[in-house]
Amino acid sequence: VLGLVGMKEQDYKSLVDYATNGVVYQQKAEVLQKELEKAKTEVQQLKSDMQTGQDKIRHYYKDVEQNLDTLAEKKAAEKVKQAEVVQKYGNLVEKYNGLVHKYNDQLQEKKQLKQEVDTLKLENRSYQNENRELKSENRQLKEKLMQISKEFSIFKERVGKVLHAQIDRVKTILRIRDVAPSHIKALDDRQDKLVQDSLQKLEKPQREKGMEMER
Repeated sequence: VLGLVGMKEQDYKSLVDYATNGVVYQQKAEVLQKELEKAKTEVQQLKSDMQTGQDKIRHYYKDVEQNLDTLAEKKAAEKVKQAEVVQKYGNLVEKYNGLVHKYNDQLQEKKQLKQEVDTLKLENRSYQNENRELKSENRQLKEKLMQISKEFSIFKERVGKVLHAQIDRVKTILRIRDVAPSHIKALDDRQDKLVQDSLQKLEKPQREKGMEMER
């Protein structure tokens, strides 16, 4: 028939302290209330006794009646001062209620903080997953770029051989047509540079494409 409530140990200790203090304050208030009732009874008894005494005194000493009234009021005032315990009890109850409200506010604040932390954890987990995906995609792009670069190197080597073969063929044609040897030698001297320039022009678009992929 009893429900179970989950609670942190620190929260439980705090709640027990609040409850224990409230019980202690209530017990003190009850004791003070009993003392007040006892004091009131004593005051009533004292008034009754003084009334009896006053009657006797009035009978014999009518001139001291005013002084007796003053004395009775003073005695009664001293006893009535104990009524302040009621006010003290009210203050204790108010303090206890304030502690309960403060405890509830702290619980609400902790709950809100926990929700914020959980939200941040979810966002962080999402960012971590996205970062892993980006790293995987970047790794795949790099592998693809390396493969393209390797294939292009092989292609460039083949193109270089083809260009050299074509220039050699041109030089052969020039010799057959009896072109001056100086012209053929000039072409021969420039052959490597011509091939290199052609390969650089061929390589430039490929390099720009690779830079775009890295971006």
